[in-house]
Amino acid sequence: MAKTMISEEFMSPEEIEMLIRAARIASSPFSKILFFALSLIGTAAAIIGMIINDTRMIMIGILWMVIFIGLIFIVHWTGKDYKLDLAEHRKVIVNSIVEERIIEKVIKNNSASIVYRLRIKEINFEVSRETYERFDKGDTVTVHYTKHARVLLLLKSR
Repeated sequence: MAKTMISEEFMSPEEIEMLIRAARIASSPFSKILFFALSLIGTAAAIIGMIINDTRMIMIGILWMVIFIGLIFIVHWTGKDYKLDLAEHRKVIVNSIVEERIIEKVIKNNSASIVYRLRIKEINFEVSRETYERFDKGDTVTVHYTKHARVLLLLKSR
């Protein structure tokens, strides 16, 4: 079994651009605005429920509000890791082995898709089908990823 080696380096301009694109997808300001607007609907429903003395409407409004405010915090929390990576411009380089190959069927919006993952150093990295098929369990690899958000930047055989 190969010894695991871990080091850190500064990201290249291309890797920084890749991280910027990933951060835009993960923590879109539009998502925060949309979730805030939707939480206002819950607030309005709760207020109307108080006015007309409808306990069920109050509870639905509060639940609606809590769900969408929670989503705002989730989007914000997800974006923090990307912001830290963009501020530091550092990446982690690991020389290790592929511990496990994972295929998952994901159902989203009434459509199914297959997600391919490789577990390296106890981290599951989502990869394309082509990349997944290039590596077997036990293969020795070098992987570059961002320190906080763990965005995969490079995966190659050693």
